[in-house]
Amino acid sequence: NLLKAKNYVKKGDVVVKEEAGRVVNLSSVMHHFCPATSVHKNQEHQGEVITHNSEEWWKECARPNISCNTYAESKLAAILFTMELNRRYGNLGLRSVAVNPGAVNSDIWRDFPRFLIPFFSLIYLNSKDGARTSIVASVANLPKHALYLQPYWQPKKKSTNASLSSSFRLEYPMTFPLSEMLGLFVGYAITDPRLPYENDNGEKDGGLQSARALWNVSEELVQ
Repeated sequence: NLLKAKNYVKKGDVVVKEEAGRVVNLSSVMHHFCPATSVHKNQEHQGEVITHNSEEWWKECARPNISCNTYAESKLAAILFTMELNRRYGNLGLRSVAVNPGAVNSDIWRDFPRFLIPFFSLIYLNSKDGARTSIVASVANLPKHALYLQPYWQPKKKSTNASLSSSFRLEYPMTFPLSEMLGLFVGYAITDPRLPYENDNGEKDGGLQSARALWNVSEELVQ
């Protein structure tokens, strides 16, 4: 697929040589279902409520039987990890982008009733289209602010810089989740993800505290 990247981005939109490399993290529409008010409660904390601004919250995502929402948490984590990687290593030329491939007719549906499988091929993307956001995130000359790509048209469009490549003038604010699952396929569009709203001090930080907590826990878990 990477060898055929020219089929996915317009001429002149290939990645800039000044970058040291790209890291593409696979998120999904499910990140919308891990909201800023998401909490864990367990007996260790004796009823204490902790949020994903804390390191303990992220540690509990890796522990069995603490959360019933680990898939959505992992997809939010992919975006927050992308943010923190850019913050820590962007000045060294490393770039990270998170992507939603869309609803793809793949073997992820293998455990569903067999009579539904043919129906999925009618409403979901094929594997080639499902790879579009990942490939574009890997090789395209993305605008500096691009954090998250998803593949569907949205009814509300953000105003964009006229100097941007025409490939990336399709930009959307945060969407309603259903419109990131089914809709008119446009290939790729920069879209605002749904991030934790504020830090523990009540300040709007766009998920920065949560991203740092996740990074610190990730370092600890892999040591």
